[in-house]
Amino acid sequence: MSKIKARAKHKGINANGDSELYHLELEDESDGTRKLMSIAPAIESVLDKGGVLLVDELERELHPMLVYFIIAKFQSKRSNPHGAQIIFTTHNTELMNLEYMRKDQIYFADKKILEKVIWQENMEQLRSWKLRRWSNGEKKDWQQRFG
Repeated sequence: MSKIKARAKHKGINANGDSELYHLELEDESDGTRKLMSIAPAIESVLDKGGVLLVDELERELHPMLVYFIIAKFQSKRSNPHGAQIIFTTHNTELMNLEYMRKDQIYFADKKILEKVIWQENMEQLRSWKLRRWSNGEKKDWQQRFG
């Protein structure tokens, strides 16, 4: 598989005081720039076509104003004519500012409660399965895969 190369151009001032464009490889960019470059195509695609974009910890490595800008793009009918949605997790309570989001757009999740619910649902599913005797090979395979 071939490796994708990404380069960016940045305007700067050279030793003579003149404006000049400098090329940077992706690995030389900041973490925030790399994250933005990785999620920007997905953001633009979902805004162009509609749909749902899931992002874990949207604010991680991004400047807060950029995060607000991304949220605003999804809130605007002009930049989001197809009603695309962004669902993201965050540890930043400042993103729950009602100037940027409505109350009905904010949900809280408790990891311990979610784990308990998921475990209970899995147990209910397991109880619904018809039980039969397993061969030693099947039992070993199950134990290797699921502990």
